[in-house]
Amino acid sequence: MAPALEAQLDGAPASAAVRDAQLVVRTHTDVVHLPVELVLHTAVARSGDALALELTLLAPRRAARAARACAGTRAARGPYVLTRAQWRARAADRAATRLAPVTLRLALAPAQAADADAWRRDVHAQAFPQERRRILVIANPVGGQGNGKRVLHRHVVPLFRAAHCALTVVETQGRGDAFRYVHTMDVHAFDALVCVGGDGTLHEIVNGLAARPDAATALAALALVPVPTGSGNGAYVSLHGPHRANVALACLSALKGATHAQELCVCTQDAALFRTRPIYPLTGHTRDGRAYVQYYSFLSQAIGLMADIDLGTERFRFLGDLRFSLGYVVGAIRNRRCDVTIDVVLGDCGTTSRPEMRQRARSAAPPAPPPAHTDVRALRYGSVLDTLAPPAPLRPDAPPDGEAGTWRRIGEPVSTLYAGKMPYVARTLMAFPYASPADGAMEILLQTQASSVVQKLASVVDGERGKHVGRPGVRYFKVEALRVTPHTPTHGHYLSIDGEEVPYGAFQVEVAPLRMMLASLDDDEWHAPILHPPAAQDEQQGATSP
Repeated sequence: MAPALEAQLDGAPASAAVRDAQLVVRTHTDVVHLPVELVLHTAVARSGDALALELTLLAPRRAARAARACAGTRAARGPYVLTRAQWRARAADRAATRLAPVTLRLALAPAQAADADAWRRDVHAQAFPQERRRILVIANPVGGQGNGKRVLHRHVVPLFRAAHCALTVVETQGRGDAFRYVHTMDVHAFDALVCVGGDGTLHEIVNGLAARPDAATALAALALVPVPTGSGNGAYVSLHGPHRANVALACLSALKGATHAQELCVCTQDAALFRTRPIYPLTGHTRDGRAYVQYYSFLSQAIGLMADIDLGTERFRFLGDLRFSLGYVVGAIRNRRCDVTIDVVLGDCGTTSRPEMRQRARSAAPPAPPPAHTDVRALRYGSVLDTLAPPAPLRPDAPPDGEAGTWRRIGEPVSTLYAGKMPYVARTLMAFPYASPADGAMEILLQTQASSVVQKLASVVDGERGKHVGRPGVRYFKVEALRVTPHTPTHGHYLSIDGEEVPYGAFQVEVAPLRMMLASLDDDEWHAPILHPPAAQDEQQGATSP
């Protein structure tokens, strides 16, 4: 570790050092005391005979509160103090969510040039375990509650500029813009793709990359980073936890976060359902010539009550997360049946046993990349238009059926069906507590029609911590494939894929060979919920109940 540097800051004697992963810059009156992870840029600048060390940092905006929180810094009158303890609690600590770039310029003597350069290199190596400097930002300026443009220009762009990134910003004007841009862009021109918007914008980006001829290469080349401005922000919450939106944390993930592979799901629907040309260009045909549309989902698929909440409350977006809670209460009281046929395949990776799900969640190893020879367009279980053999009933204790891939039918009437690959679909709903990035299975959550209003309301309250999976009237299991066939008219009903409305009708979903890369600050202090999903406390409900 490089020794402390003696310098001057604003004309006063100063010193700069890194001790125990804390950057400490002191003068006789002020102190800068920050975790080294908050360093954005370091440089040694020369101007004639003058020499200076430039440090660009993320620092708390509210100086007084942060300074008082810094134990052991008696002279902490400066504005840039954040303790290691606060940073470790960054998912919930308010001081760690209100960060903004600031640049310090330390004047040095010319003879210190070699020491300054060695010190800078040492700090940079500690601050950037990963480093990405070519950043593409795709922003939906009217995402969620309409604050996308403000977040982009007030927070995201200034932070990346301060980090001296090569920055490209694309603002979408309408549906399909993000899809079209990434479908033809040079993915090797960037290190990270930052999505400023909600899950719908990320859905377009994922599908644009997945529809390319080089889909596997394109998805592997870019670290995808969601910055929350939408209503649900399920991807962001699954990466960083159900706390205050922290734009600085998301941007830091883009610059220096670790990446991990996340399986995608592939969906098929009858092409005849699309009254206008869909943005998804991938199509296929059955042997008898019928056409289907093929597209990808990274987060969730919903029909029934949960889809009605998501899409039927669009006009109340200004309420934020509250619109989902209010919508659920109204829907639970109405208790409208979701008249559908549900068929699933357990395969090798599916299970109805919650103890097994808990064990998998606790011992899941980091996912390996898919084999290079994998056909990324392959549909292992066919399309929604293929005829199924008469499915057997799905029993609560049904064992995995291996490579045979037997279709099984759920005969119980339901109010809603929710399926997905990430734990959180919104800040207040950990819908899939056992979700794993690449275990070959997707989660299925069913709420039965026979459950009472009280049971439905209790399950959504428990859903904030993932405890709903053990409650009466809820069925939860892992599958490799799912087919849902509605039997009701389309009017007044919704089908939601990643929070986006698609034509109401039969759809089929399975885990795809394609994977996307997500970036997060997954270190010794913090583990992304998607990598370490909390186990629901449902032991009392039985070992094999689905």
